[in-house]
Amino acid sequence: MFLMAELVDAMANPRAGLTRDDVVGAAAASLLVSLSTVPVALPFLLPLRPWLAPRVSNAVALILLFAVGFRLGRYMGYRPFATGTAAIGIGTALVGLTMALGG
Repeated sequence: MFLMAELVDAMANPRAGLTRDDVVGAAAASLLVSLSTVPVALPFLLPLRPWLAPRVSNAVALILLFAVGFRLGRYMGYRPFATGTAAIGIGTALVGLTMALGG
C-alpha cells in the first residue's frame, strides 16, 4: 500500500511553467491572426464610398474563406471545392447575421 502512494506521488503532474515553445507558439498565433485581418481591413483604408467598404471587405473575407476551405479540403483528403463552398456558406451566414444586427 505504501508503494502505491509513492508511485502516485511520482506520477503527479510536474510544476507548471512557461517554456520557450509556449512563447514562440503564442507569438506565431498572434502574428497569424494579425496578418489575416489585414486584407479584410484594407478596404476601410482605401478611399471608397462609405457603403462600399464593408461590402468589399465582406467579399474579400469570403474569398479568403473559400481559399482556406479549399486548401483544408485538399490537405485532409476531402473534396476541396465542397469544403471551400461549405466555408463560404458559413461565412455568408455570419455576414448575413452581422448585417441583420446592424453591422
